Amino acid sequence: MAVSRFENPELWGKAILWRHDGVRWNATNLLPYMQKAYPGHRAAWIEPSISFGNDGRLYAALTAVDAREIDPRAKWYGEPKSIYGHSSSRIVVLISADGGRTFDVRRVGQDVPNVPSWIPSMERFTGHNEIGIPRLLYTHGVTGEGCNPKDVVTEIRLVSFDTTLPDPEQSTTSLNT
Repeated sequence: MAVSRFENPELWGKAILWRHDGVRWNATNLLPYMQKAYPGHRAAWIEPSISFGNDGRLYAALTAVDAREIDPRAKWYGEPKSIYGHSSSRIVVLISADGGRTFDVRRVGQDVPNVPSWIPSMERFTGHNEIGIPRLLYTHGVTGEGCNPKDVVTEIRLVSFDTTLPDPEQSTTSLNT
């Protein structure tokens, strides 16, 4: 999975999943799926994550940011319109049962104004340690400048996908963690 950076303003925020069908490589544009959950948002290049459940489903977690509030000319961190830790950051999980040809899209977390949800990390199996349905860790809270816990209010949240996630096309509800 690749996410475009700012170097080309026409491409920034596009997320592409590359998959091999046994003959050749095929690209799937993930941006239209993400925008079902968050219209006007684009993919941030901050730690996209991918995993497979033991049933073969593909899970892709991405950070979506409101493109209207990001300035590609800003430094990547520390300015009001910087992409890293921007207050419009939201987690989107795309789930595919057909090897990445099509996706169901889900919002994750609570949409709290001016509080980002970002840096997703999907659980992945290693060696003999199989997983049924991967879990997701992500950061919820603002970026910090130091390591003093009094200065930074940030949580690391765990999401289990053992239950059905809300569908943004049928509801505005999101999975609360």
